[in-house]
Amino acid sequence: MEKIGAYKILPDKQLIIEYYSGELTIKDLMFFKTIIRKEPNYNFDWKTIADFRDCNLLIKNAELEKLVEFLKNNFEKSYSRKVAILSAKPIEVALSILYSLLVKETGLDYDTFVFSTTQGVVQTFDEKLISEKELIEIISDLKTKPNNIYNSA
Repeated sequence: MEKIGAYKILPDKQLIIEYYSGELTIKDLMFFKTIIRKEPNYNFDWKTIADFRDCNLLIKNAELEKLVEFLKNNFEKSYSRKVAILSAKPIEVALSILYSLLVKETGLDYDTFVFSTTQGVVQTFDEKLISEKELIEIISDLKTKPNNIYNSA
């Protein structure tokens, strides 16, 4: 499967949707965050939905600390940021939960939620923000017509 890192920023909703596929390492995730941070419409405080359901995370538990430290050093602390992680594999769910615990320890004010379905994301973020149909369409577009950041690497 092709490695894809794609995103859509919705300024009117103050929402960022990220899509990942293929085999990803901790360096891939840090590269993605470095690229998206340069976007003029990017705002670290906005809600984020990250879809990892189509990828294989090649990350060890200990490496998550590197990612958390990277975020702490490269992004301003937000007031309160909601992050929804879509994951289908038990190992990615476990990594996501560990990630959320490590983030809390740094003082970054993230509320991290882990879901296996788009319905769970929409219910948590409020359907007024984004409907399930709209979320599915955006993720589908990111899969099929990606502005793949890994192609520029």
